[in-house]
Amino acid sequence: SLPGDEKILIKSGNEISVKQIGEIVDRVLKNAGKEGKIYLDGRSEIVFNEEYDVKAFSFNDDFTVSEVPITQFIRNEPADIYEVNTTYGKKVRVTAGHNFFCLKNRVVCCKPLSELEVGEAILMPRRIQRVAEATFLSGYKNFVQNLTLEEMTDLFILGDPLRDLVRENEKMIRGRDKNNETKNYRKCVEKCGLPLDILCRTNYMPSLAELKQLRIVSWHGFEDTPEIPLYYEFTPELGEWLGLLLSEGCYSEPNKISFSNNDDLLHARFAELSKGIFGINIMPRRENNSSIISKSVIPIKAIFSLHGTRSNKSVPDFMYDAPKGCIEGFIRGYHAGDGKKSEMKMTTISEGILRFLRYAFLILGVVPSVYVSNRSNPKWSTSYDVGINSITKFYDLAKGGIGNYNYECGELIITIINEIGGVTGGKESVQLWGYGNARRGKSVSRGTIERFINDAKMRIDNNAEYVIMKEYGKSPFTPKNISELLNVSTKAAYEYVKRLCGRGLCKKVEKSTKYEHSIDYNYSLTDKIFKKYEKVFKSLKILSKLINGDVAFCKIKEIKKVGREETYDIATDTSTQNFIAGDGFLFVHNT
Repeated sequence: SLPGDEKILIKSGNEISVKQIGEIVDRVLKNAGKEGKIYLDGRSEIVFNEEYDVKAFSFNDDFTVSEVPITQFIRNEPADIYEVNTTYGKKVRVTAGHNFFCLKNRVVCCKPLSELEVGEAILMPRRIQRVAEATFLSGYKNFVQNLTLEEMTDLFILGDPLRDLVRENEKMIRGRDKNNETKNYRKCVEKCGLPLDILCRTNYMPSLAELKQLRIVSWHGFEDTPEIPLYYEFTPELGEWLGLLLSEGCYSEPNKISFSNNDDLLHARFAELSKGIFGINIMPRRENNSSIISKSVIPIKAIFSLHGTRSNKSVPDFMYDAPKGCIEGFIRGYHAGDGKKSEMKMTTISEGILRFLRYAFLILGVVPSVYVSNRSNPKWSTSYDVGINSITKFYDLAKGGIGNYNYECGELIITIINEIGGVTGGKESVQLWGYGNARRGKSVSRGTIERFINDAKMRIDNNAEYVIMKEYGKSPFTPKNISELLNVSTKAAYEYVKRLCGRGLCKKVEKSTKYEHSIDYNYSLTDKIFKKYEKVFKSLKILSKLINGDVAFCKIKEIKKVGREETYDIATDTSTQNFIAGDGFLFVHNT
């Protein structure tokens, strides 16, 4: 079980987010309690999910990580809580009995925290796959979901789709300000628009075609204040603009958005992106070395959920659903503004930005490392460096490559080598013992494992037994056929078939033994030989699925007790029974 404030990755409806598990479960239990749908099981309160469209992210039998339905929401009595810290700067808090995932005896299996030790390896996501990605941002939807009616009063929506609504709501427009009722109504008619608070009261929700025609401006804006769109495609440029803004931007002042940096090229790029996205011209570096957006600030902030100061910025929730191109654009922009020029590493003091960067890297198939810098002065914020060493490697991986991560597969490789020795008579296995840490049962890099798999398959493919098995399967053959297949003399082929029979790998097919010494006598392979090779290929398949799947391993660095509190669980609809939790994202079992 997990403490209530531990975070998990979920998809609610069509929106992906990182939420506290207690917040999710408590809300479900509260609603279920009104209808008497809470099931009591010892120390636990359980709601079986029949109506909530909430999903978790889980690996399946093929080690693909994607979204799966949550089937149960569970709240438990208080228990001791332990924090597990791992390599890559990851951590998660769980109870002593909560299970993680390890590789043992050719399978990924569960192991409770109480049995884990420092130095052991547990499973983590290498890549997160989504069933669907959002393609556009609706500024109107953001307003309705996130603003109060009072906050909507200074936002003016206009466009041809609202023409009839203006006339239908004349009374409401005039009643909004008795001192200026005629002026206000005339403005709405001329501009073909309505204040957002009035529009919201009409329960208007634009279609996609209407949304593309709508624009927004501040109700009290100047005549030259530009109208900006309410429809934004999730392009790489949009992601880059947002990344630049969150890295070196400031939007805490009510009527100004600023971008500060010493690089003239970045100011020019920020201005270029702002012009392309909003149609706004900004003058770079005019005030305190900053580029300033001074017009349409209120609607821009509202559309993109921009709030907070430099120390508590957060990435808008809609970015979790953005397509890969937009997310990669965000990383490019953030790195340009607040990253190391020679490495794909970025710095932030915001836990919200750190959380999104970790998620963004995983969407692109990259496991980032995180380094924490605790300042000597308690008034200074903790700083986080997140990313990987190579910029080139990052973009290669973002295109679909797989990093050379270490996998705890040494023992499995030893097992496979011994199995190959068993099916080939031993000589082929001797050639495979040169695979580094494999002989010691330790962690092995993906590149080494890939070479091992290819080498092992090649040695099996060249083995005479397997050549016969692949050619004939369970069909009959004669020593003469084997002579031609293996390119050996008929006498050698006959003797080889006799040896296979002696080992129980081959049997006579014909009832009569009168001509059994003939090179035209029929034989077939037994089930024994198929079972031998099936075992080897099953092991190789597991190894291949691991290194080509969406998972990798990290090692436990520290386990420490951190308190005692009420705990929570969820259950997922998958045979592997897991979900993603913690800072940096780790797989934990639904217990």
